[in-house]
Amino acid sequence: MARRAQRPLLATSALVAAASLVLCVACRRQSETGEPRASAGDARPAAAAGGELFPLPPGEPQERALAPGASHHYRLQLAAGDFLHAVAEQHGVDLELRLVAPDGTSAAGLDRPFGAYVEEPLIALAEIAGEHRLEVRAFDSKRPPGRYRLSVRALRRATEEDRLLVAAVKDFLRRPAPATRDEHRAAIPRWHDLLRRWRRLDEPWWQAETLDRLGYSHYRLGQWRQALDAYRRAADLFAAAGDRGALAYELTEAGRARAKLGDLDGAAADFERSLALRLELGDRRGTAFAHHNLADVLHLRGENRRARESYDRALAIWEAEADPREMGTTLHNLGVLYAELGDYAAARDRLRRAEAAFIEAQSSRRLASTLNQLGKLHRRLGEPQVALDLLRRALELRREADDVAGQASSLSELGRTYQDLGRREEALASYRRALAFLDRLDRPRSRAKVLRYLGSLHHRRGDFAAAAGAYRRALDLARRLHEPASEAESLAGLAQAARRQGDFASARQALEQALEIAESLRLSVLAPSLRARYFATAQPYVDAYVDLLMELHRRQPSAGHDARALEVADGARMRSLRDLLATSNGGALPAASSPLVRREAELKGEINRLEGERQRLLRLLEDGAEASRRAPIDARLTALDRSLRDLLLRLQDVRGEIRLERPAHAALTQPRRLSLKQIQQRVLGGNALLLTYRLGAERSYLWVVGGDSLASFELPPRAPIERAAVEVHRLLETSHRRTSQAAARQALCALAGHVLAPLAGHLAGEHLLIVADGALDYVPFAALPRPRDLGSCATAVPLVEDHPITYLPSASTLAALRRGRGERPAPRGLLAVVADPVLNRRDPRLRSPAGAVRAGPEDATRAAAGACDALERLPFAGREAAAILALAPPAEGFQALGFDATKELVQGGVLRAYRFVHLATHGRLDAAHPELSGLVLACLDPTGQRRDGELRLHEIYDLELTAEMVVLSACQTALGEEIRGEGLWGLTRGFLHAGAARVMVSLWRVGDRGTAELMEHVYRALLDRGLSPAAALREAQLAMRRDPQWAAPYHWAGFLIQGEWR
Repeated sequence: MARRAQRPLLATSALVAAASLVLCVACRRQSETGEPRASAGDARPAAAAGGELFPLPPGEPQERALAPGASHHYRLQLAAGDFLHAVAEQHGVDLELRLVAPDGTSAAGLDRPFGAYVEEPLIALAEIAGEHRLEVRAFDSKRPPGRYRLSVRALRRATEEDRLLVAAVKDFLRRPAPATRDEHRAAIPRWHDLLRRWRRLDEPWWQAETLDRLGYSHYRLGQWRQALDAYRRAADLFAAAGDRGALAYELTEAGRARAKLGDLDGAAADFERSLALRLELGDRRGTAFAHHNLADVLHLRGENRRARESYDRALAIWEAEADPREMGTTLHNLGVLYAELGDYAAARDRLRRAEAAFIEAQSSRRLASTLNQLGKLHRRLGEPQVALDLLRRALELRREADDVAGQASSLSELGRTYQDLGRREEALASYRRALAFLDRLDRPRSRAKVLRYLGSLHHRRGDFAAAAGAYRRALDLARRLHEPASEAESLAGLAQAARRQGDFASARQALEQALEIAESLRLSVLAPSLRARYFATAQPYVDAYVDLLMELHRRQPSAGHDARALEVADGARMRSLRDLLATSNGGALPAASSPLVRREAELKGEINRLEGERQRLLRLLEDGAEASRRAPIDARLTALDRSLRDLLLRLQDVRGEIRLERPAHAALTQPRRLSLKQIQQRVLGGNALLLTYRLGAERSYLWVVGGDSLASFELPPRAPIERAAVEVHRLLETSHRRTSQAAARQALCALAGHVLAPLAGHLAGEHLLIVADGALDYVPFAALPRPRDLGSCATAVPLVEDHPITYLPSASTLAALRRGRGERPAPRGLLAVVADPVLNRRDPRLRSPAGAVRAGPEDATRAAAGACDALERLPFAGREAAAILALAPPAEGFQALGFDATKELVQGGVLRAYRFVHLATHGRLDAAHPELSGLVLACLDPTGQRRDGELRLHEIYDLELTAEMVVLSACQTALGEEIRGEGLWGLTRGFLHAGAARVMVSLWRVGDRGTAELMEHVYRALLDRGLSPAAALREAQLAMRRDPQWAAPYHWAGFLIQGEWR
């Protein structure tokens, strides 16, 4: 049986980014149900009536199934002085053996803590003659019935050695297992005494059992090295005995001890060996524990993708087992992992589910850990009061449990929250109390975290020497523990303290080391969205390094520090897109028969099926579903959101593995950032001027790069710039209304004063290349007033009058885009138009009666039922298509309208033959799942059959295009999820990855008729006059602006071009 069930580690705070303690909350020796058991040596009366009674002939093993809570009884005729050695081999059932004498006294078997797939022995000496009963009892649990095989290994007249063995076993079983630290300390001499007795009796198996107990006592006392030595010796003895279940357990215990000692590679190796044994044994619960513990170490090593996969495998088993406590533990650690990767929505979901699971399991200790993590998460999300409430609840639970380490963790997080609220004295008191608790424990990860927090507080208080001291101690601990993210955070703090003390060389060196570590951790994440979110958490390091370099530039204007700052800022932007562009041209993809490619197709199909269901349910809610149906619909939507998020991440992981199989991947995994000279030579040219922005908490910067020049300017902090940018976007969306026009002009002037004022006198009609940052991604620079006009906002002339404008993801990313496009064949055709799709049965082009609209044969084909039914036909999209097609020679144009404007056509490769691809339809922005944003194409065929009409972002990545420009003539196609350092995660990056040189997209809900007018102007300039795309868009915007009907920026400023400018 399993008095001490093997439990996974529970992360009490960030394991990688904050490198905090992993708390083993379940190392107590207890049953697999979690309930403590009576001492194995307790006497009790004979077995209760109702258990089945069987004979047990010597030499004839008995194999039977047994349900939890049930028991079997076997008759044995024993003479006084007989020695009995019986063994039950467990196969998925947790057993206890007990020998009941004729007078009702009993002797129990060994209570082994190794799970339900090991042998349970009973060794006894008959004191009286007569019929004895051997009871085999299965402990109560929620587990399904299992099987066991009972055999008598020895039945003979006791020898002197047998009597010595029985006496030693009785001594081993006599006392209850130690629980408190004092009891463990007192037990260690007893374990050593027993080891000497087993060696004299030549009993290696019993030595291994005792070494396990000795290791556990050392572990509970924080004596990790002694624990590891005992566990390794036990593992060797169990391996020699062929006891695979016990060996798997000892390997896990050894892995725990190695992790505490900072030997993460050794811990991972032990956990992997344990996992292999659990799989061989068919031990599902043991397999889940092994997956979880391996994930913990992978997490600590920064192998976040593998960690997430292992956690997910463990979680699937716990869900199947309906075990809320272990489910909660794995969900908790997944939440920690997602928080560190910057995916706060996924983190909150997992942690809230963990909270509910621990409440169900009545596990207050683990609940406190999850509340602590939720508090930390809400502090990161800028909700300090919510954080305080959660952390106080956690602290109270930990006080009630006398959990010293837990109290230290909660106090450190409370201190950080007080610090964020400006309550510095309370913060300092909390940190000191946390450190006082930690002085009683050997918890180096927890101490490192508190020291980093304390360093930050000292920095804010202006005591930079004290801050440096705290960070230096935290750094030493992080390096000793081999935890790279903790090391990077400590280095960044140390750099800031050194800078304040005037030691710029040390500050620079520390920040460069922190960024190098962050980059290595970023590359360990395969899923692009998670990779981007992780690197977003490292952007403060970039900000600090850029700011330091610009301060050095102010001190040494001719030393080139501003050029270096530009290179860092440019290189840190759009990293994940640059990675994708590099690896997308890394050689042939695996064959369609590859398991990875098949898995990718399966995931895409499942994603589309679930998304179709989600859209239909959302439509039901929007249409006013009756009250009795709303609750189940909401519950199903929650489950669908969770499933979609997981599936989308798995899809990205699979695609990452596919890219790893490309022949040239090794040379492309780290595309280089460009130097200033390379930017000037490879990106610029002609009359182009690059404007690169970097917004910072204290200062922002603008670099202006010409073909042979560089100028840099300090701008206001991020907050006022972003407030002004958001206000500009809001007002321009309604600038066609008279009531908004004056406010819009003022907002444009205010923003231009922040971001363009330094350029007065520097601009002279150049082609402006904008690398925006933060909320500036939402701003149409074409509508901002010229810098020289800022003194007269009412009559200011917009930039578009003097400049064509193109937005770049970054200079380095454009260079990667060009490299990829250089390997693609030139398109043969001129213009392809896909427009005006048939969306629903309200379209008059559907000749079949309304009743003829049928659902397709597959669930996925009904995906349009929700999104498509909610949309109206764009009345001017057809006119727009006809007008621009008329500008192309008939032999060089292609059109797919109405029923022909299908997703299958777009995915089928027809469009790759055209220079310009125009898509005029509805766009759909999915804030919850950005990868599901996309374009809506034909949702019905001519017979009324449903078809999947949504071309989603995750499918756009797979298109193979050669277009010079893709035009998305739809609403809000420039928008997406904003990820710090990455920009907007939306359709633009999908089409650039698919091979388009540039993409024309919209910033807001554009009007159908005005869009048609604008597009006709664009294509006339593009095809008739031969202008470049940026120049053509500028000409169209100027024409619209000069027409009183379309003069408001709402009509002409919403579209912009992202990508190639030449």
